[in-house]
Amino acid sequence: MRTIIINVLLFLLVSNNILAQQSQYRGMVINNKTEGREAKVESNTYALVIGTDIYNDYPNLYNPIKDAKGVGEVLDKGYGFKVTYLENPSSNQVLSTLRAYHNKLKKDDRFLLYVAGHGDYDSVYFNQAYLILRHSKKTDMNRLTHLPFHTVSKMSEKLPAQQVLIIADVCYGGAFNNQLLRKVSSGYSTHHVSASKFLEDQLKHKNRCVLSSGRLTPVADGRPGEHSPFAKMLIHTLENHQEDSIVTASDIKNELATLSSKPTLGYFGDNLSVSEFVFKSESKKASSEELLALAKDEYQSVLMNLTENQWSTGIAPQKKLQHILSLLQESSQLGHPEASFWIALIEKKYQVNHLSDNQIELYAKQAVDLFKTEIQNGDNIHEGMLAILQSENIYRHSSDEDVKKWFKSSMASEDPLSFYYAGKYCLKHRQLKRAYQFYKEGAGNDDALCQFELAKLKYTRKNDLFALGLETDDYIDWLKKASNNGLRIANEVLISIGQIE
Repeated sequence: MRTIIINVLLFLLVSNNILAQQSQYRGMVINNKTEGREAKVESNTYALVIGTDIYNDYPNLYNPIKDAKGVGEVLDKGYGFKVTYLENPSSNQVLSTLRAYHNKLKKDDRFLLYVAGHGDYDSVYFNQAYLILRHSKKTDMNRLTHLPFHTVSKMSEKLPAQQVLIIADVCYGGAFNNQLLRKVSSGYSTHHVSASKFLEDQLKHKNRCVLSSGRLTPVADGRPGEHSPFAKMLIHTLENHQEDSIVTASDIKNELATLSSKPTLGYFGDNLSVSEFVFKSESKKASSEELLALAKDEYQSVLMNLTENQWSTGIAPQKKLQHILSLLQESSQLGHPEASFWIALIEKKYQVNHLSDNQIELYAKQAVDLFKTEIQNGDNIHEGMLAILQSENIYRHSSDEDVKKWFKSSMASEDPLSFYYAGKYCLKHRQLKRAYQFYKEGAGNDDALCQFELAKLKYTRKNDLFALGLETDDYIDWLKKASNNGLRIANEVLISIGQIE
């Protein structure tokens, strides 16, 4: 039995045979007072799992080693933790093993300590809780053979890992949590960030967490040969979530809330942080960046394979565009700002999902707000897209001078998208020479769309360009380059004018 109450000790000794058939408890108490009873980074994961069934001077327990092995197995197979087991250890073994992790752990690593066995709370002399280990003595009133929770938590607090979680399935395990009544983790919304970004954000803050099977109270050991109620539910919950992208201590604690022992999640040490202990943060699906890249590649493929009739009518394969937009929607929901830009651009041109102008404008505004914030923070990677949203009459958000400035800046980084759309923008404003220059520069960078637009301009506006002193006779050469780069319409034009069969 895991709680020995001194004033009923004689009764327990007499009733030993009866009690062996009943549920035991994981702890001792020195008196019967009720006071306090309600009280995208490289990150390796390690777990030290401790279970104690056998005691020299205290009643043996049925299930702690079984519990420890069950928890360790799911942490290993389901979450990729490197697990070390200690069965029936001495205090010295526990402390020496913890000490060894000081040399093993790196800053961005995560460390979990699971402890199952007897726990004791002395509210008379020391006001402190203890782990009862194999060699602990009942007659040791000065607690020299008992391992204080405080020592374990202090050693854990000093570990170099950014995140440490203690899971204590012992009586009075809540005593690990020195903010029991003041601070409990609140959880995090992860709907708009990728798993890798979530982990990166959590590792920015040091934390020291404790998940205890109860508060300042005894907890049940369970039936012989079975898991304790806490360990059984913990293993079940970890198994249920092992396919999730993101699993945190708050997620696990929330599903343990129905246990009568009232499991508690809180902090120990001086690190009252806003971050979570992360069991797992690993996308099973593609990240927002991967989804965006796939959507852009597929859209580029659609553009490269449009027929001459599709170019002239503005009609594109609807099923392919719908698939592309579904990828972009998912990328946008994961928080990628560029995805909203592409949704607005494709919907404006092709009306794939028949969004209203107001709906398209909402996507465009979302992209604009994020892009402008980036620029304020010194990141100008999306300046060309800011310009395109206005130049294509999708969403007017700035002055024409800003649009010209953004196009100029983005073309300095040889962004082919900007050369193409800057050329279109200049043609709308009857700036033929500038359009010619933009298309030519993009064509020189081997962009097939710019090569085709340059050839078309040289052919359809030959006299105007000649008056400006610009070269026009090489339009077939540019058509051939566009065709060689895979642009279907360029190939069709060459066939129609007899240049190729």
